[in-house]
Amino acid sequence: MNTIAITIAELRALIGYLGEKSQANRCGSEFFNTIAAVFLAQILNSFLFLAQYQGIKAASDTRNDTVFVQTMQASLANRELAMVRLAELARKVESASPSPVSLGQMSQDLKAELQQTGMAPQ
Repeated sequence: MNTIAITIAELRALIGYLGEKSQANRCGSEFFNTIAAVFLAQILNSFLFLAQYQGIKAASDTRNDTVFVQTMQASLANRELAMVRLAELARKVESASPSPVSLGQMSQDLKAELQQTGMAPQ
């Protein structure tokens, strides 16, 4: 899987979780709290994480990649773990150049790469 697409998916889930009502109350949702999980699990069972994720990022389309789901659920267990993972992602070192660098064609987008992870918008 493309690590850029995975990072984007992680950032969406982490930032969405941290913006929920019980955290920073930026979006007013509570998809990742215990009550929502119990309710959604009765309906969607094995797709619980997908329902929570879609609630946070409705425009995303994702498939149930079990490794990704397990990794994200561990990071979304509480505020501290979410903040730790967000800090880890922020510390990722990218190579830099003192001059302009070509990042690709203007017509190129991440849709194909995101589709491989199931994260492309519908």
